[in-house]
Amino acid sequence: MDASADSSHSDDNNDRPTDGRAGSSDEWWVEFRELLDEETDWPTTYTFKFITPQDGLEELKEIFEGHPASEEDLKVRSSSKGNYVSVTARLRMNSSDEVLDVYDRAYEIDDVIAL
Repeated sequence: MDASADSSHSDDNNDRPTDGRAGSSDEWWVEFRELLDEETDWPTTYTFKFITPQDGLEELKEIFEGHPASEEDLKVRSSSKGNYVSVTARLRMNSSDEVLDVYDRAYEIDDVIAL
């Protein structure tokens, strides 16, 4: 991805959550993107981990659609009381923007936590 495409896209993400879920400022997201781009050869398989209330599971799974993954690349474990589930998804990502988009969409689900 060239720098001009990256900088134009970053303007699209000014509404990224900054309420402390994964980072507390826009600067955190900028640094996270830079780290992903510095340390990752795209495309790659990226591992996402989330905890969500049981009723958010299907909505979370919908986010993963469109990213190649096999059954063994999606693991769901229920909490001891069954109120929460942990989800580990190994998804094929083409860029840091795709990774950040998954996080953006996940944060739209009530009470989701990224690990």
